[in-house]
Amino acid sequence: MNKKVVDYYTEIFSENERHEDGFGQIQRQRTLNIFKQYLQGNPLKIIDIGGATGAYSFDLARAGHNVHLLDIVPAHIEKAERIGLDKGILLDGYHVGDAKDLEFEDNSFDAVILHGPLYHITGLVERKKVLNEALRILKPNGVLFGFAINRYAGVFYGIHSELILDDTYFEMVKTEVETGFRTRNPTWHFHLPEELEAEITSSGFKIEATKGVVSPVWMLPDIESKIADAEMHEKILRVCELLENEPKIGQDFVCIGRKQ
Repeated sequence: MNKKVVDYYTEIFSENERHEDGFGQIQRQRTLNIFKQYLQGNPLKIIDIGGATGAYSFDLARAGHNVHLLDIVPAHIEKAERIGLDKGILLDGYHVGDAKDLEFEDNSFDAVILHGPLYHITGLVERKKVLNEALRILKPNGVLFGFAINRYAGVFYGIHSELILDDTYFEMVKTEVETGFRTRNPTWHFHLPEELEAEITSSGFKIEATKGVVSPVWMLPDIESKIADAEMHEKILRVCELLENEPKIGQDFVCIGRKQ
């Protein structure tokens, strides 16, 4: 278990609050829209790995799917159980676990969602263990959603915030651009789209699509007030859809793979 990741999400960073700002709200709606494109038909058995306190798990369960939530941070799972009780939405399972070593049977899920593991695990060999486990537990023709942070995310944020003019920040993002490695605690890996596609295909998946999630639209001034307006909100989502086939120009992207 990565103690630095557990400590970071237990003591420093709030996953719940992340979904409340402008970027988080757009990211959540876009992610759900992408899920809807691929999670069609009868109720599916889905596992949300690295799903934190279950924001997407509860949305998918509300849509009628059978959802398991797994996270490496015990506090996330404890909070998810409380949220489920408060919402009156019970998941099929709440699990504290490691994405590299899953305690589920082969060919048991219709869909696997990977959020944190692909950007918090910095070593390729370890990330491949995650992808191999995802392949193992997926049913034939099952779908993988592999979420990643874009290699240039720190640069884009630095330009938007003017932090790029700070020498220390510049040196940090210079390392990110050159290597994909962010050295802040905890450590991160920022992908290029073609890099993650290669990792996924070499693990036995067929890539169906790679989509940008939010796009540069998050840089709109005062975005919180804009998305509070229904018409503006819809326009912002349309911009994201317009640019989804250019994953390098946003903060995050998702590779959709299929088990053959």
